[in-house]
Amino acid sequence: MNALVTNAMADAVAHVARAAALCPLDAPRDEAPPPLHALFRHVSDSRPLYRRMLGDQGSALFGARLRERLTAELTAAFCEGRRPAGFEDVPAELRAAYLAGALIAVVATWVADETPASAEETALAFWRLFRGRGPPRPRLRSAPCPRTASSGPGRRP
Repeated sequence: MNALVTNAMADAVAHVARAAALCPLDAPRDEAPPPLHALFRHVSDSRPLYRRMLGDQGSALFGARLRERLTAELTAAFCEGRRPAGFEDVPAELRAAYLAGALIAVVATWVADETPASAEETALAFWRLFRGRGPPRPRLRSAPCPRTASSGPGRRP
């Protein structure tokens, strides 16, 4: 069943991968590029499906195909000269795999959230993570940090 659904989502995987690879790497830190907004709007429009496929009971095959396709698209973009500055000493494929994993983790966390931020807010947050530290900016959304079983009053998670 998971293989059938994963195969059916091939176009969605391709869409996400293309959008990620099209992001101009020189876009300002506080303005997520249009392809990244498009990527998060696409995921938002299909949130229940992505939640199912990337959740605890999801499809490892889907996650692997998404990661592989993202890595391939980003590697190709990096090899064409569209590569983040400051990482020339890291092989293009490793940098691409790192970013693909980060993007999938952000998407999986976002679609699982019961009260998620908007696609635009999440695209900007991911872009800021991707671009790295800049001058301090106001938070997009104030939310308390989740408490873990080991955290309690006076303890830091």
